[in-house]
Formats: sequence, C-alpha cells, structure tokens
Amino acid sequence: INGVKQGETQLTAVGIVVAALFFFVSVSKPLETLSDRRPPSSVLCASALASILLQFLVHLVLLLVVVSAALPFLNPNSTASIPDAAFSPTPLNSTVYLLSICITANTFACNYVGKPYMESMWENKLLSRSLMAVFACLVICVTETFLPLNQLLQLDPFPAYEDRFDKSEDDSLIMAAVKVLGFKGFLAAALAVDTAASQGTAALIKMSSV
Repeated sequence: INGVKQGETQLTAVGIVVAALFFFVSVSKPLETLSDRRPPSSVLCASALASILLQFLVHLVLLLVVVSAALPFLNPNSTASIPDAAFSPTPLNSTVYLLSICITANTFACNYVGKPYMESMWENKLLSRSLMAVFACLVICVTETFLPLNQLLQLDPFPAYEDRFDKSEDDSLIMAAVKVLGFKGFLAAALAVDTAASQGTAALIKMSSV
C-alpha cells in the first residue's frame, strides 16, 4: 500500500532481531518451585485470545496513525511509491519500519510468561538486555542522534513540517500534532504510546485472569 516496502538491510536486521529474541525466550529457565496456580489449559484460552486481540488493535491503530502522518510527506513524483519499483527510502517507509520493529519488541515483552512458572524477563538477562538494546536503537534512530545507524538501516531523513507535499489534511488532528511535536517528536510519541498501551493491555488481561 502506497509503495511501502523494506530494503535488504532492513529485512536482514529484522530477521536477526526476531531470531535472537525467539532464541532468548527458548532458553528461559523454569522456576525451581512449583506454583500453586494452575497454568492455562490451552494456548487458545480466553485470556490469551483477549490479550492478543487487544494488542492487535493497539498496533493497528498506531500503524494507521503514523501512516496518515507520513503520507503528506511522500513525494507524488517519486518512483518509490510504485509497488514494483526498487526500494528507495521515504518518510513513509522509514516510519512504518521503525514502528514495526517497536511492535515486534513489544510483542515479545508483553507475551513473555515469566513468573510464577518461569524466570522473570529481568532474570532472563539475554532477553531483557536484547529488548533494551532494540528500544535504545529505536530512540537513536528516531532522534537521529547517530546518523550512520540510520544510514545503515536505510532510513530516510525525517522531514520538517514545512516539507509536506500534500496540505489537504492540515486541519486533521494528526497533522496538528505533527505541527506541534515535529515529525520526529510525533513518531517518538507514537512508539511510546504503542509500548505503554501494549504493556498496559497485557498486564490488565493477566490481572483479570488471576
């Protein structure tokens, strides 16, 4: 949609991150003492399905929001928007890519079982430190603190509000927020909201299932 695609380096980075996180989850150790609480009878129990559905809705809403914010900055004359064209970094591609990385990290963090059956995520140092490294890289990329990292990940420089091509949506709440926060500030806020909402949703479902 709208020519959103990922470059080879981006796909490689995502593959490495996902593979590493799956491995670190798999080496998590069970607790030495048995819990008094019975584990869910099925992976498709009501609490798990509710948590997955709510997390999906959170991610979908944030994805639609950041896409709406990035579209006005997409050059209509650029070949990057052509579905079969070669990959070329755009504000839209870069925004969706960073949000997808954030969603992936949040999915692992929210759905890690931990206590009272397995060691907590913080006790699983490989997993917790890897997630912290991913979030740190996201902060660096969004703030453009270390541009070589952005260039390595084939990210387009984030535009200023004045650089938009389509001004028809200037009256929308989303573009008003972009104008106030700046594009980078808006993206950072979107990633933070996705993280907080995902964690809060997962925690609420876990509490209600106890």
